[in-house]
Amino acid sequence: MILDVERDFLSPEEFKAVQQCIPTGDWKDAVVYHKAIKKEVLAPDSRLALKRVERRDHVIQRLRGIVMPRVLAWLREQTAEKKPISCWFRYAHTEWLHYKKGMFFREHRDFEKYVCNGLVPYVGLLGLVDTARGGETKVEGTARRGSVRENGFVFFPGNVPHEATTVLEGEKMCLKMEFFVLFDSSGPQTIRVSSRENNDWRSFWSRDALALVENYMASQARFENTDNVRTSREMAKTIYDVMMSIVDPRRQRVMVAKMDMVFPSWTSACLHDVFTCTHFLQNETRPGVILGSDADAWDFMQTWSRFPALGCALVVGLWYKNLTTSDATYRLYTIRDRNGGRCTSTIRASSTYRDYKTLRQDLLRDFVATKEMDKDDDVVSPLDTTPVEGTTHEEILDRDWSPLIRTSSVQPSDEIERAEDLRGYATQRVHEMCNDEDGGHWEEYTVYQAFRIQIRWCLIRIR
Repeated sequence: MILDVERDFLSPEEFKAVQQCIPTGDWKDAVVYHKAIKKEVLAPDSRLALKRVERRDHVIQRLRGIVMPRVLAWLREQTAEKKPISCWFRYAHTEWLHYKKGMFFREHRDFEKYVCNGLVPYVGLLGLVDTARGGETKVEGTARRGSVRENGFVFFPGNVPHEATTVLEGEKMCLKMEFFVLFDSSGPQTIRVSSRENNDWRSFWSRDALALVENYMASQARFENTDNVRTSREMAKTIYDVMMSIVDPRRQRVMVAKMDMVFPSWTSACLHDVFTCTHFLQNETRPGVILGSDADAWDFMQTWSRFPALGCALVVGLWYKNLTTSDATYRLYTIRDRNGGRCTSTIRASSTYRDYKTLRQDLLRDFVATKEMDKDDDVVSPLDTTPVEGTTHEEILDRDWSPLIRTSSVQPSDEIERAEDLRGYATQRVHEMCNDEDGGHWEEYTVYQAFRIQIRWCLIRIR
């Protein structure tokens, strides 16, 4: 299943936004991985090209936001016997490639370590310029021209033989992005990763622990043929480091490349929120509230349909404390449901939800307006009100404890999520009593206000 578009893969505005991200310097000679010495080395007989690894987080996020919707739209249209179920973008594998005349990349395969039923590594190449002649991406012997045309795109499995043919005239520039596509595959999902020890790896991760997160092994994959996923000692150490980072993502740090190897495209902060909520749903029965902060975890939780049976719902809350007073605790200002509606004693059913960033901005705007503070551009910028399809959450009623009361008992921590300081001036009108006959008069004062704001999404169990 290969996509090859020679023109207009993105809209003109989207393509212009990508062009604005192209780096202007620090290009390096591209390398290949040498299996014998386990290092990346220059190999001009195998690969002759220039490369720039994209490490700017805001740029990667922007590129993902532009390209990913186009990829997903195409995947949804596919009607092959094995249909794509999910697709994940790999953050640590975004690169800019530049081939001058005479440059090439001989036939090779990517992701040789992974042989997982249904989970296929894909490469996406977005052409940035028109190549005069040559440079096509050849996949299993067939030339694809999307990567040598301005605003063209080629999307193909990375674990099949492919090559970048020699540029004969002009130059070739493209943006390389990597993905994992999960296909519907009958039978149990299994994974085997090659290494020196009998082609197996050993791991102290149990099947159940791995199944908590859906994207590494496959969507809701179950390992029916073995009690454990087997891994090498080196990989086991990497997984242990990743797990420690998930336990406390604000203090532990794992290299993005290592994180991406174990959980493609997910950060430790996202996995922390998902693991915490999963544990709460599986092991707790009494009412309670879990605070989350990661936007990707918010999106992931919206796909779950197990909440209604447990009396749970997802909301977003804003806490504040006034820095001009001596009060050191946070007070809950309001909570909203997943579409932005105010929650009191009812959380209504919905099959859609709104982007977490938009909800945060909406709550902040409402708080500023209520306090009648001076507004800056960040607070009043336009909101994206487009709803996103999710899984329907049933209406939840609670006569004894409203969601607002239950959530107000939770105190967010500045050590877990960095608070947002909000400062400004507001006009207050005060009635001053006098000893004369008119009984007093009104005075207006300009008052300086300073607040510390915490906005968090919450998994709340009412009953």
